[in-house]
Amino acid sequence: MKKASYTIRLSLLCACFVSTTALAYSINQTDFGYTMRWQSLPATYYLNPAGSDNINNGSDIAAIGQSFADWEAVSCSVLNFSKLGEINAAAVQSMGAESNDQNDITFIENNTWSLGEYVLGVTIPLGMTNGQFVEVDIAFNGYHHKWST
Repeated sequence: MKKASYTIRLSLLCACFVSTTALAYSINQTDFGYTMRWQSLPATYYLNPAGSDNINNGSDIAAIGQSFADWEAVSCSVLNFSKLGEINAAAVQSMGAESNDQNDITFIENNTWSLGEYVLGVTIPLGMTNGQFVEVDIAFNGYHHKWST
């Protein structure tokens, strides 16, 4: 009995140290069964140059740009992005503003942030029933959180 117990423990211990590659992804679909996707590439976006109220050296804007470069560097993906310009919006579609058919990125620094203090940011894609994205805005919670780079 002791030998069987020892073997089970040793097997479980060894299993904890065996490493395997884990790959995971999901494909989102509309209620009509269409795969959600960008209409065309590159996926374009507009960025609020004000960035976070907590950062005044531009490193927040640089970090956002680098994050897009990191996504483009994934070897098994054809996803790429293009910054088309700047916006002056303090609200985006995902936070209740009217849709403007463009992808905007901004920090919400005032009490218009309505998703509570535990949400760091939000992306809510607005799409067509055929699965093509119309607008994918990103809002960061600068009202409840101090950001740094």
